[in-house]
Amino acid sequence: MHDRHRLKSAMLALAGALLLGNAPPGEAQALSEQGKEAEAFALVEQAANSGDVAALAELAHYYEEGRGVPANPGRAAELYRQAAEKGDATARWRLGVMIDEGTAPGDTADAVLLFKQAVYQGNTQAMTSLAVMYAMGRGVPQDFAKARMHYEMAARLGEPHGFEGLGVLYARGEGVEQDVEEAVAYWLIADQLGDETAARYLQGLWEQLGAADRERLVARANALLGEMGLGPKPAG
Repeated sequence: MHDRHRLKSAMLALAGALLLGNAPPGEAQALSEQGKEAEAFALVEQAANSGDVAALAELAHYYEEGRGVPANPGRAAELYRQAAEKGDATARWRLGVMIDEGTAPGDTADAVLLFKQAVYQGNTQAMTSLAVMYAMGRGVPQDFAKARMHYEMAARLGEPHGFEGLGVLYARGEGVEQDVEEAVAYWLIADQLGDETAARYLQGLWEQLGAADRERLVARANALLGEMGLGPKPAG
């Protein structure tokens, strides 16, 4: 498995930047890391009640996951909707997910609209959710070209699920010529960024490959990073 972890330093730097970018506000995060979820919840709730829209979306997430408070999907959806109406991109994305999963009122067309709004605001997770809707034909006509476009848009911004989704399209030959090796190269990147689904796809498969095949796939993963502007540009 060691060859899987030989992507270039640009990959590690990108992963670190993503982890920092996704970190919650300092004090609440510190309390959560200490197992003091109720206290973290109280801080976020106080900020939300003070008019902090991002905190309102975070408060919804606490209710959705049952962190520091009993899980309450109805309350989570209500808070997400309030934050979404105030323009919060994360809230729009999460509300769309809840609608699509049937845990919040609405239909798939409503979910697609929320995803599109969040995508317009640059939310990379909404990009992959919208890609899924196009790939599955949920709330929109099935369109693999648009699915690929949105997965790639997210991947170019360092979103792990963007790489994982591109791998799925290549593995299945959906909108592209089927190419399992290309799929594996995308999954290698997604795995390095912490995507658990990509890690499951690689499990077992990677051990069956010889050293030369592994080297070639790692090189291709690095080349993809370069093509997307996330690592050294490919030679030539």
